[in-house]
Amino acid sequence: MKVPSRPSWDEAEIDLWTQPWHPDGVLDQIISKSVTDYSLSSMKCLGEIHSKEGWNPIINKTSLIQEKAILQKSLFQEDDENRVIWKPSIDGYFSVRSAWNSIRKHKVDTPWASSVWFTGHIPRQALSAWKVLHKKLLTRDHQIFRNRVMDEGCPLCKSEKETINHLFFRCGFSAWVWRSILSRYGSRRKPKKTIQEEEWIRTHCRGYGGRET
Repeated sequence: MKVPSRPSWDEAEIDLWTQPWHPDGVLDQIISKSVTDYSLSSMKCLGEIHSKEGWNPIINKTSLIQEKAILQKSLFQEDDENRVIWKPSIDGYFSVRSAWNSIRKHKVDTPWASSVWFTGHIPRQALSAWKVLHKKLLTRDHQIFRNRVMDEGCPLCKSEKETINHLFFRCGFSAWVWRSILSRYGSRRKPKKTIQEEEWIRTHCRGYGGRET
């Protein structure tokens, strides 16, 4: 959030090279301290290069032409107010989204993400699919270890224990549901295991409603 106030910066306490006082970021990453003129690289705090009187005349040295152009691009413009800038956001304004993105752990999207979280998805169904693909769905083979059920058998066919693969692909009832759905799309393929089905959906379906290509 940009605040239209004029906070009194104590420039003597701001590290010239490691603190983000410059709009382009940390100066040590913008200017190569190892190759610049010693008169500048030896300075430690911002107050040594800029004060209320303006810029230190040392930046007018011919050996500091590039450094001068970078430094004078800083926040210290004539008649300009100091302002607070929210760095996680591109425009400098605070938002809950930018705050969350700055603290959360970023991971690469899974290959099936767009098949589950597409525009127009039904939240309850998408959440169930997410649990299945992460193997987090509480089928009876998991519930029995939590003492939630006494029998891990499938309540639909009563012939095998209820696992994710059985519930969705091996159960006779599930097989009938799959045949009914696939027949509407003119497909005669037989469903396989979860991983194989995820790959098939990702490569053969696209767009709203998962139309087969």
